[in-house]
Amino acid sequence: IAGQQADLAVTDRSMIWNSDLMETLELTNLIPNALATVVAAEARNAEALGFDGITTPEAGHDPFLPLAIAAEHTRSVQLGTNVAIAFPRSPMVTAQVAWDLQALSNGRFRLGLGTQVKAHIERRYGVTYEHPGPWLREYVLALRAIFRAFQGEEKVASHNTPLGEFEFTGISPAPSGENREIIVRFDYDVNGIVQVSAIDRLTNRSEKITVTASPGRRARSSWSI
Repeated sequence: IAGQQADLAVTDRSMIWNSDLMETLELTNLIPNALATVVAAEARNAEALGFDGITTPEAGHDPFLPLAIAAEHTRSVQLGTNVAIAFPRSPMVTAQVAWDLQALSNGRFRLGLGTQVKAHIERRYGVTYEHPGPWLREYVLALRAIFRAFQGEEKVASHNTPLGEFEFTGISPAPSGENREIIVRFDYDVNGIVQVSAIDRLTNRSEKITVTASPGRRARSSWSI
């Protein structure tokens, strides 16, 4: 490792591999530190070469952890995920780690999100995959609302105003003891009109209702996710 990095030097050459067991024990202790050292050295090298940014993928490893190391060992290069998979994480979890990396990097972090394919989401992450486009849009809106709350621009919890009670007559309740997954989604436009849709995953029956704007409801511009 040290031979491939110009700014690393080996100062301790005293270890003697006298048995397979000793080698296994030493490598178990060294590998985590070595990986962190390589990430730091690569980040410094990229910055020294004049690269504008460093990005990390979610490909077998967490995309955020290397950026925390890179942020500590660089000063100006931009850092970002390319990409972090959105759906396995709640918007709050993603917002918290993004917020902390932004602070750690002194404003150099850029959050890149992706959807992945259905097989990965359902088999690897154990999350139901449904309508990725609208889902990601809703996810980003939620992130923006959380960031506004983090910045003190609004208090999301105290601003909640009920839209009302709605009944989907076309989807019957599940019999006692039967598990049934019903997905409910909300979409809205600039005029304050809300489309509420529901689909029963067991029977594939679906229904949609429209909630129009009214004087008693808050303007769309003041809504929070």
